[in-house]
Amino acid sequence: MANKLRRKVALIIGNGDYTRSDNKLTHCTKNATDLSDLLQKIGFDINEIHTNIKRDNEMNVIFRKFANTIEDDDIILFYFFGHGYQIDHVNYLIPIGDKYIENESDIADFGVNAEHALELLLEKKKSYAMIFILDCPTSYSFKGKSESGSTIKGINVDSSLGPSIQLICTDNERRSSNNIFSRHLLANLAAENVTITDIFKHVEELVSRESDRKLCPLIINRLQQHQEVYLNEILNFIPDIPSNARWKSKGITIVGGIINGVNGPQGITVTDNQTIFVTDTNHNRIMKYTEDGSKARQIISRKTDGKHEREQLHRPSTVIQDAKSKKLIICDRGHYRIVRWNPKTSRFSQIIQENMACFGVAMDEEGCLYVSDTEKHEVRRYESGDQSGKVVAGGQGQGHRLSQLNSPTYIFVDGKQAVYVSDRFNNRIVKWEKDAKKGIIVAGGHGNGKDKHQLFRPAGLIVDQSGTVYAADHLNHRIMRFRQGETYGEIIAGDNYLSGDRSNELNGPEGIAFDCQGNLYVVDSYNNRIQRFDIQTD
Repeated sequence: MANKLRRKVALIIGNGDYTRSDNKLTHCTKNATDLSDLLQKIGFDINEIHTNIKRDNEMNVIFRKFANTIEDDDIILFYFFGHGYQIDHVNYLIPIGDKYIENESDIADFGVNAEHALELLLEKKKSYAMIFILDCPTSYSFKGKSESGSTIKGINVDSSLGPSIQLICTDNERRSSNNIFSRHLLANLAAENVTITDIFKHVEELVSRESDRKLCPLIINRLQQHQEVYLNEILNFIPDIPSNARWKSKGITIVGGIINGVNGPQGITVTDNQTIFVTDTNHNRIMKYTEDGSKARQIISRKTDGKHEREQLHRPSTVIQDAKSKKLIICDRGHYRIVRWNPKTSRFSQIIQENMACFGVAMDEEGCLYVSDTEKHEVRRYESGDQSGKVVAGGQGQGHRLSQLNSPTYIFVDGKQAVYVSDRFNNRIVKWEKDAKKGIIVAGGHGNGKDKHQLFRPAGLIVDQSGTVYAADHLNHRIMRFRQGETYGEIIAGDNYLSGDRSNELNGPEGIAFDCQGNLYVVDSYNNRIQRFDIQTD
């Protein structure tokens, strides 16, 4: 099962334009910009790059503002490029307005106590891991002296603030163009599926080797034992369900009833941290639940005052979460649009597409968006910034041929960008390989019967890593499993083909999802509830 995804935030400060010429550092702005661009590509939130900060109070304001953006369990990265100095085991970061620094005694007055600054960052929230990268030259010259300095030796981080790891390079020949440390850092920091510990060790070895051991970056590792921290973890979005998996026949109602009731729900998403998002379609809202449904929160709704229509939903059908940005992507079906919702601001941050009869949404591992259109009978793929999209399934008009679809609804995209489509009125699940002109029937397609090789208005679907298809057989009131290459499926939830509201029955199931343990979640639409069928472990 996939590991939990965590939010990643970074603070970048680059100081280079110091007062005296012998303290000036090249590459300040370029290093900060390059690092910011790199981190944003791998999902870090960076609001602003801070360069050439003049005074210690300005730097402290930056730390305070950044602290207000931190949330519990974040991965925090702090990068400082500039001069650092250590006095009596206390480390200071020096702003560029250093004209009054004449000797060591002035450092404490005009520099920023690094330990205090980082305590400020974490005084309100508890991080998952703190990563410090200090890119500081060895020598800092005082007024009237050629050079001096007790170089910064690493920040003393109180263990109560959480696990941390530091990488410090204190001699980078900054006045030359041979930017060894920065070059290797940028080349390796975004390595896929490599822990930050291994990245730092690799950078340390590369820098030491290239400089003939003249430069030896220091690593201070205070992460917890066996704690693995990834900056660029590529998770497999495809569930890994054992081939012989079975689920308990009786479901547990985790959503439903008077307190946290839903009305005609359709779509469902279960995130890696077990948060559940449901499209409460007839209530025109998105609901957020904990794993067991005990805590419910309405996060997007439609107000009854008739105002601010663009900030409301009307009969949303499906919802997914962008694993990197944590923003929700919603098919606002009643408004004929796809919208992006920002949980930080509790507002829509973008209307992605408009004027389309959307129903299903999905996202591949590259971040490309897929949308089904029930009126154009097609599925389109949208890359970032692309408004037109590319037809990847159907698009040849309404019909039953393999090149056609008939009111496609729910969709699923696998790791090879193959698109699986619930072809509703053709009563089948069709797989479209990347760039294919025709689909392949992988479930149903034998009329709208109740036999195990048939489907009746298929709805939500999921495909696991082995190619097994799981589908909500909507009007047969059951969940089916079709192993790859097999025509006949098997019932894994629901009482054969009979509707009902007992714990082992379903009535018009819509969306389905698995959590990281393999438990099955079913939107039992006509019963206005969400059922969880626990995977059997015996």
